[in-house]
Amino acid sequence: MRQIAPLGLLCLLLAFSDLVNSKKTGKVPRGHMQELGLHRDSDGHVDIVEEPYSAEEFWKNYVSKRRPVLIKGAANNFPAKSLWTDDYLLKEYGQYNVKLEKKKESEGIPTGDMGLGRDSIKNFISTYVEKNKYIVSQLPKPMYRDILVPSSLSCGSFANSLVEVNYWMSNGGTKSLLHKDARKSYLKQNAFP
Repeated sequence: MRQIAPLGLLCLLLAFSDLVNSKKTGKVPRGHMQELGLHRDSDGHVDIVEEPYSAEEFWKNYVSKRRPVLIKGAANNFPAKSLWTDDYLLKEYGQYNVKLEKKKESEGIPTGDMGLGRDSIKNFISTYVEKNKYIVSQLPKPMYRDILVPSSLSCGSFANSLVEVNYWMSNGGTKSLLHKDARKSYLKQNAFP
C-alpha cells in the first residue's frame, strides 16, 4: 500500500473537516460547484489598451508589476488575419503535423491520421467541424511567416525570451482543464472570421 505524504494527509484532513463542518452548519463554502473564480473577490480591473503599445510602456506598466493587460488590435497587421481560411491552411500547410486534444480534455485523446493525438493540418481541416477535437500544438515553423511579433514584445529582452509559438484551432466550444502555464506566457487569441 502506498503511503500518503504528511502534507497530503494534512490537506486531506482539512478538506474532510471542511466537509464535516459544512454538513453540520448547513453552509456550503463560497463558490462551491460554481464557475472557477467565484470562491473569492476579484483581484481587480484588467486594463485594456490599444496596439501599438510600446515595449517600454508595456514593461513599465505591466511586466515589471506582474499585472495582466488586454492589448486590443495586436494582430490587426498579421498576415494570418486575412489569409488563414480553411482553404489557405489546407493548400499552404496541409502537410504539417500537429497535436490534437478533445474539446473537453477530460474526454481522452482523439485520433488523427498521424495516430493518437496527432493529425495533419489537411486531415484536421477536413474533419474538425464534425469531430470532437481541436489543435493545440506548436505552430509549424513555416507558418511563422503569417504571424508577427507585436511591437510591445519586440525589444531585446522580450524578443529573446520567446521560446515557442503555440497554435490552437477549433470550431468552438473547447474547454481546458485547470492548469498552470509557463511563467512568462503571452497569450495571443484571435477570432478570425
